[in-house]
Amino acid sequence: MIWRAGAFVVVASALATTMWAVLADLAGVPMRAGGVGADHSDKITPAHFTFATITDVALAVVLAVVLARRATRPARTFRNVTVGLTALSLLVPLFAGDTTAATKVTLVIAHLIAAGIVIPILTRRLPAATFKDNRI
Repeated sequence: MIWRAGAFVVVASALATTMWAVLADLAGVPMRAGGVGADHSDKITPAHFTFATITDVALAVVLAVVLARRATRPARTFRNVTVGLTALSLLVPLFAGDTTAATKVTLVIAHLIAAGIVIPILTRRLPAATFKDNRI
């Protein structure tokens, strides 16, 4: 069940963030970003959004599978870990060097779009608790 939901969230979040990147580009957002503290920026394309989303969401799916097998409270643990990781991931675009504010906002929103798809769907597919939890 997790793998099927995982495949869905990979595709759905990749499509959503890619469409967001296309819309931002059409709206005239300068699609150039630098690394944290960089003094130059590189062009980012919708394909970059697609690739980054697929790889990061695939890691989230693996995390969900591992937690389903190992954690005593998989759903709560997954939700807490992924919300924390999402918050940390926002620091990268916020501190990107040689990147306009519009691009930073676009990147932050892309992170939130993906998280808004992935976290609730996978959390709902995970058990609230497993038999390893002695309080059940």
